[in-house]
Amino acid sequence: YNLPWKPPEETAPLNNIEVEPMLPRKEDSYDRVVLNSVPQGMKNEASKALDFIKEHSNILKWNDKGEILIGNELISKTNIADLFNIIFTHNKKKINVAGIQEFLAVLNLMNMPKH
Repeated sequence: YNLPWKPPEETAPLNNIEVEPMLPRKEDSYDRVVLNSVPQGMKNEASKALDFIKEHSNILKWNDKGEILIGNELISKTNIADLFNIIFTHNKKKINVAGIQEFLAVLNLMNMPKH
């Protein structure tokens, strides 16, 4: 065969290249759980809210179990997916779910856009 290119005569050594394994960040791995907790028509808004919160992770974040932390204080018996479900379904019956008042207060403090 008449190839348009000539293969290299020597192969470059690859053993001096360090490759780090690509592992999902823990908070990213919980995003799917959070987004699956909201109605289909609200997933885009919920995704924007997640991104906004991540930009303010010094104020609000969650661990790999979904428990929220405000500052560095763990709010016990909370789950970010449950809290997102409440705010994106406007479920008034669940207003006494653990952490909802703190969650709403910190979103207000962060001046999170309403839309």
